[in-house]
Amino acid sequence: MQPHLQLHKGSGELLSKPTTYRRLIGRLLYLAHSRLEIAYAVRTPSQFLDDITNEHMLAGLHVLKFLKNSPSQGLFFSLSSPLTLKGFSDSD
Repeated sequence: MQPHLQLHKGSGELLSKPTTYRRLIGRLLYLAHSRLEIAYAVRTPSQFLDDITNEHMLAGLHVLKFLKNSPSQGLFFSLSSPLTLKGFSDSD
């Protein structure tokens, strides 16, 4: 995410095809589970799913550019790893 970028509702021109942006953000939200460094950069544009402007789309594309330039980062688990995942949940 660009350091001084502030996204606002209604800043810029409205997009004619909002489904492209929604699909992009949905995929980035899914990817943020394994690439934790993009969590904030994906959360911020995901707040603007109702009135999507070109500035919001550019912020999403900026995250894609970052991912393209750093393909080897993230959490990778091999199939032969002895690692087991355990979880706990409390109803409180």
